[in-house]
Amino acid sequence: MSGAPVSLGRIYAKLCDETHDWNAEADRVDDLPHFGITISEEEGEFPVLEVAFENTGVGVDALVGGRERILLSVDRLDADLVRVDTILLYDGVLDDTGDVELGSEDVTLRYEARRANWQALRDAVLVGVALPFADPCAGDLSDPVERLDGIPALVCWDRTTRQPILSSAVNGGGGVDRNIGRNHRQGACRVIRNGRPLGRVDVVISAEWTQRQIGEFDVGAMIEDATAEQGGLSTLTPDVIADRWPEDGDDFSGGYAVSESRLASVSVPQGAQELVQFEQAAAAARTFRPGATQPQPVQIRRHWLAPTLKLAATSETKRREEVRFSVYNGGQGASTDSETVEINLDRLAFDAAAPEWQPNVRYGQGAVVSFAGFIWRSLEPHDSGESLWIDRAYDGENGTTLYRWELVVLDGSPLGSPMAASFFNTERGRQSIDHGIAVALQRLAYSQRSYTIDIEVDAFAVLDISCRDTVRLVSDRIPGVGGEAVGKVRGYTFRFSVSEATCIISLAVSTGSGVAGGTGERTIAFGPNWSRAGYAAPVYNAPFAPGIGVSKVEIINTADEQIAALQQAATAGQDLSKVIDDVRTEIRVSVLPAGGGETLAPIMVNVTPYQGFKGIALR
Repeated sequence: MSGAPVSLGRIYAKLCDETHDWNAEADRVDDLPHFGITISEEEGEFPVLEVAFENTGVGVDALVGGRERILLSVDRLDADLVRVDTILLYDGVLDDTGDVELGSEDVTLRYEARRANWQALRDAVLVGVALPFADPCAGDLSDPVERLDGIPALVCWDRTTRQPILSSAVNGGGGVDRNIGRNHRQGACRVIRNGRPLGRVDVVISAEWTQRQIGEFDVGAMIEDATAEQGGLSTLTPDVIADRWPEDGDDFSGGYAVSESRLASVSVPQGAQELVQFEQAAAAARTFRPGATQPQPVQIRRHWLAPTLKLAATSETKRREEVRFSVYNGGQGASTDSETVEINLDRLAFDAAAPEWQPNVRYGQGAVVSFAGFIWRSLEPHDSGESLWIDRAYDGENGTTLYRWELVVLDGSPLGSPMAASFFNTERGRQSIDHGIAVALQRLAYSQRSYTIDIEVDAFAVLDISCRDTVRLVSDRIPGVGGEAVGKVRGYTFRFSVSEATCIISLAVSTGSGVAGGTGERTIAFGPNWSRAGYAAPVYNAPFAPGIGVSKVEIINTADEQIAALQQAATAGQDLSKVIDDVRTEIRVSVLPAGGGETLAPIMVNVTPYQGFKGIALR
């Protein structure tokens, strides 16, 4: 029987492809003579293996025989040098992008612990990192650089499985807490002071978007209201109105579009006079005959019309708001070092996503589209025409109007409604502030890693170490109370040769009071010992999109006015045909221009001081 493992034995290099599963017994083989093995890892990087193979001068492909994957395993021995087991040290793929010298007796190849689909694997892990670690407004979430860069190494890569794992810096967990104590080479211990922690982080968050307001205005109802005392719209010159009456989809002045339009003749109201007769002087008539002296009767028909006219418009205003605040490092005394973080949210849009409306497309009931910057839903199956405005309304039975589209979202901007005053008072806006505070807190936390301690230990004691781990150690060289320090592994390097098997570990050591504090309406926390801040949400009633609509509807020369003018002209002996041309009925519609401007709203947010977590206690 063998005892507990106490040392390392032979290291094996198995070359294979992706379909191979490592086996502790079957893969105890050397496919190529090798030596000079180095395994290293840095925060946020793939673990790397560099191994030297004996070479006869052939190319890399011929050397490895097309097998780009390596499985590096090692025997563990007991005190009698009897093998206890074999464990996997490294699983990686060949990185042949660098320079390789092939003319010597050996060649050093570089491998990375990554898979071909490593981006998808990483994104699957990062999708679980919710706000405020990541702000969907702040950039491309598929790129970790766009996430909180104050958090060191959001993702670590396992060097034996090549799978991504969330860093122990996220959610305050994960990794191994290793207590090395004095079990390291004391003479090799190095303590490096990298500078002072930040005392303050200033944050400026600017949000830019286009505020949109949509409106549909019933001009037909306004015309009916203006002519109600006369029994509705009536005229002696209906052709003039009909010729100028707009059609569905027409552009209207001021940035409006005709969303619905009809002009229908209606029967004569009960008790109203349809034919109006005038006595025209014989000499004034176009049919004047020489010698005629008697007045000639002239009859003109009065027409009643039912107008339908609706105008739609969208108003756009460029909006920009800024939130400015400072987060202080309450655990670092009188440090005056500061840093400014600027976050520009320039891709703000309403969450509802819909394809753009297209002409000549068959839309089914319930189809959702984007048109004129707004979201619409189809009410019935239909084939689209030249414009959604044209398709939207049609005549039903008994003079009713039916609709094919309904408006779903009142505003295509991130506010969701033109009546919402401020982006930073919306739920998304408050999340963006959370994100900004989180960035500041993590910059402060990262700056507190102001000491680097490098130690050298026996490789056997830390074979499974990773950048997720925390290490506690004691050394007379550490300028702290008791010479003790606690740090997160920011990098390590294994060196295996015939004469040694060592591991050099680089620790990021934080300084701070260890007191977590902060009160306020909202609290952002990152694990038990990271950081916390409270703030009051901003209150600012910023101007929203300018008003749009119909400012005035005028009916010029209605039938009553035309009759009065003709009667006066007949008395004066004028030609009534010419007079009626001069007093034609007109409808004038004045609208508010659907333009826009640009508004800027500065907002200040008060953030309580940050208290850091305890690392090394300095004298």
